[in-house]
Amino acid sequence: IFYAQCIGYLTGQSWIASAFDGSNATPLQTFFLLGTFFCMLAGVLAAALLHQRGLRDLLGGYRRTVSSFLQSLVGLGPVIIAIVALTFLTTDVALNVPPVIWALLLPISLPLLFIQGSAEELIFRGYIQSQLAALNMHPAVWILLPALLFGVAHYDASLGAAAPWIVLWAVGFGILA
Repeated sequence: IFYAQCIGYLTGQSWIASAFDGSNATPLQTFFLLGTFFCMLAGVLAAALLHQRGLRDLLGGYRRTVSSFLQSLVGLGPVIIAIVALTFLTTDVALNVPPVIWALLLPISLPLLFIQGSAEELIFRGYIQSQLAALNMHPAVWILLPALLFGVAHYDASLGAAAPWIVLWAVGFGILA
């Protein structure tokens, strides 16, 4: 909230509102949204420190994390390629940003996307799920509860009829993750 208030003070509340609702969002507004995940990442790390749990513990061990990531990449790579191909075959794709600008923004975008994805994984799976498991709860609880929270966190009323489907997809992803 403090982060948004500071940005709002500098840019105006309408700038932030248009970033959150996606109307005429600019690359800078997208960077602002991705930057909000710094706060989530800081929060989960602070909570982990309160429970004397380091980053390695939240990840489940570095070697295991890298191995699991590579296995997932091999398994999901063809699926992602198929989805992208189907999207281009079935949808009119239009450029929102010229390719040169897109390429120039990529070095800023990739680290912010990494932080965004890492923050979500650390809070929902690394922290919440493992804390519930440590309480000796039934696996259904420590798998379903973080998945449901993950789904609800992705609810966006501005998406209309698609909103529940996105929540359902996020819950399913959370269960699989």
